[in-house]
Amino acid sequence: YFKELTKTLTPLEEEMFHLKESTLTPQVYLRPKESVHVPFKYQTFICGHTFPIQ
Repeated sequence: YFKELTKTLTPLEEEMFHLKESTLTPQVYLRPKESVHVPFKYQTFICGHTFPIQ
Protein backbone atom coordinates (compact mmCIF):
# COMPACT_ATOMS: atom_id res chain seq x y z
CA TYR A 1 0.00 0.00 0.00
CA PHE A 2 2.64 2.56 1.05
CA LYS A 3 4.91 1.69 -1.87
CA GLU A 4 2.14 2.39 -4.37
CA LEU A 5 1.13 5.52 -2.47
CA THR A 6 4.64 7.03 -2.72
CA LYS A 7 5.43 5.53 -6.16
CA THR A 8 8.57 3.86 -4.76
CA LEU A 9 10.36 1.53 -7.18
CA THR A 10 12.56 -0.27 -4.63
CA PRO A 11 11.90 -3.70 -3.10
CA LEU A 12 9.56 -3.81 -0.14
CA GLU A 13 9.84 -6.30 2.68
CA GLU A 14 6.68 -8.07 3.85
CA GLU A 15 5.12 -6.83 7.09
CA MET A 16 7.59 -3.98 7.47
CA PHE A 17 4.89 -1.37 8.07
CA HIS A 18 2.39 -1.71 10.89
CA LEU A 19 -0.55 0.49 11.87
CA LYS A 20 -1.23 1.50 15.47
CA GLU A 21 -4.73 0.42 16.40
CA SER A 22 -5.68 3.58 18.28
CA THR A 23 -4.46 6.21 15.78
CA LEU A 24 -3.77 4.26 12.56
CA THR A 25 -0.30 5.83 12.51
CA PRO A 26 2.12 3.76 10.40
CA GLN A 27 5.14 2.34 12.21
CA VAL A 28 8.31 0.79 10.77
CA TYR A 29 10.00 -2.11 12.55
CA LEU A 30 13.68 -2.71 11.81
CA ARG A 31 16.18 -5.31 12.92
CA PRO A 32 19.52 -4.24 14.44
CA LYS A 33 21.81 -2.50 11.91
CA GLU A 34 19.04 -2.27 9.30
CA SER A 35 18.21 1.00 7.61
CA VAL A 36 15.25 2.16 5.63
CA HIS A 37 14.62 4.88 3.06
CA VAL A 38 11.22 6.49 3.62
CA PRO A 39 10.38 8.94 0.84
CA PHE A 40 8.25 11.92 1.70
CA LYS A 41 5.99 13.86 -0.63
CA TYR A 42 5.77 17.53 0.15
CA GLN A 43 2.57 19.38 -0.58
CA THR A 44 2.94 22.98 -1.72
CA PHE A 45 0.38 25.74 -1.88
CA ILE A 46 0.23 28.94 -3.92
CA CYS A 47 -1.86 31.79 -2.62
CA GLY A 48 -2.79 34.79 -4.72
CA HIS A 49 -3.77 36.93 -1.74
CA THR A 50 -1.21 39.35 -0.35
CA PHE A 51 -1.34 41.26 2.89
CA PRO A 52 0.06 44.79 3.32
CA ILE A 53 3.17 45.08 5.49
CA GLN A 54 2.39 46.90 8.72
